[in-house]
Amino acid sequence: MDDKVEHREWGLGTVVAVEDDRLRVFFDNEGYKLLSREIVEQEELLRAVA
Repeated sequence: MDDKVEHREWGLGTVVAVEDDRLRVFFDNEGYKLLSREIVEQEELLRAVA
């Protein structure tokens, strides 16, 4: 966890929890979002940031 990611609309964020079928991500400008892992993977919603 604590992986840095980027969402095309919500900007930079940090993965704070990974559950069976969900990711909890804290976005700097949007706050916490609970995302479906399946949809994130299918739609390529998040990109890893170094």
